[in-house]
Amino acid sequence: MIFALQHFLEDHFQKRGLADNDQYAVRLANLYGKRRWTGSRSSFEKSMHRIATVFFRSNEIGDRVDFEVKLLDTLEGKFPKKNSVNLAVSFPGGVTSEKTKLRQRERLTVRSVLDQFKHAVESRAVDGFWKSRRKGKLISQPEKNGQDLLAVFLQGVLHGRRSGFAVKEVQSGVGWIDVLLVLASTPHVLELKMLHDSDIPGVNQLGTYMQQEKREEGWLVCFDTRDPSNRAKIGEKIAIKQGTVRVVVIDVNPIPPSRR
Repeated sequence: MIFALQHFLEDHFQKRGLADNDQYAVRLANLYGKRRWTGSRSSFEKSMHRIATVFFRSNEIGDRVDFEVKLLDTLEGKFPKKNSVNLAVSFPGGVTSEKTKLRQRERLTVRSVLDQFKHAVESRAVDGFWKSRRKGKLISQPEKNGQDLLAVFLQGVLHGRRSGFAVKEVQSGVGWIDVLLVLASTPHVLELKMLHDSDIPGVNQLGTYMQQEKREEGWLVCFDTRDPSNRAKIGEKIAIKQGTVRVVVIDVNPIPPSRR
């Protein structure tokens, strides 16, 4: 939800020749996704106006209120309440624990962020992937659920840090990258896939993105839905001609406590 909002806003600004020098689209997308439908429109308009940004000064927009009202009209037309109520806008149980652990680290890395995401999903968000785990039936768009979870997780743990932010569906010359995570000005390509059997999906796709983005390292996040009693081990890295694919496997089909 938040990534879709962010992409829409960035595209909206770009088409109008508006510069976004301080990630105004990110903050507005985060605010809209979390708070637009929890109160009145007038209350939300006030929240929009409180966003600290150089966006309006940089683009010489004299009437900020009028711009915000029209922008909110556009957002509500694209993301109405009826289409937003079932989309993830917060991580189950919050991300306070993971955010604290990452803040204690001297250096933030992609591995450390994704390891905390893995822990958070396996601890609190497994059920969101399933219509019936007992019957082995996933929800209709499990991969999108994973993307939404990563979106709100990254916004939660990286909010307020100058060293990191995330963008969904960054356009590459060969398609759309799931996530581009930027840490200390370095972009990292992430691809998210559902893992159903021993064949690891997305490796060639990620390799193409790595080549296009001139990155020798990419990250493949796999949500493991396989039968827990019959799983082949997945290695943490895969060597391909474009470089190295780092693999993070997240268990979304653990053995129930009653069967252990």
